[in-house]
Amino acid sequence: MSVAAAALEARVSTGTGRVLVSGAQGRVDASSGNGDITIDRVNGPVSASSGNGTLRVRIDKLTDADNMTFSTGNGRITLDLPADFAALVDARTGNGGVSSDFAVTIEGKFSPNRLRGTIVGEQAHRRLKLSSGNGSLEIRKVAGAR
Repeated sequence: MSVAAAALEARVSTGTGRVLVSGAQGRVDASSGNGDITIDRVNGPVSASSGNGTLRVRIDKLTDADNMTFSTGNGRITLDLPADFAALVDARTGNGGVSSDFAVTIEGKFSPNRLRGTIVGEQAHRRLKLSSGNGSLEIRKVAGAR
């Protein structure tokens, strides 16, 4: 299933198959029971889940401070976020690693497969939750996006 240049928001769901959303100007909610999800060049916030699939998300600009959740039972999660992104982060994976391009103030114990802390900034009250049963979690800065 594919959605391009959605004017305001996109809500996309499929039982089986790949989901692609590109160019949405507002909130995006995407889910697949069994398939990869790609959300590209949106002005989020975004939430996405797949029972079995990789999540790839690029948010160029955030339109508000809503919470965002990303989960997959089996697959990697890669988030590309604006350089001024801020949030309370809770990221965990059963089998894989967690990495962030952003400086994170760690809360509690640090472990290779769990990250809990704060990416400091104006919208640090936003919550960002990532989880994967089997896959790495990567939070990256988008260079030059606004």
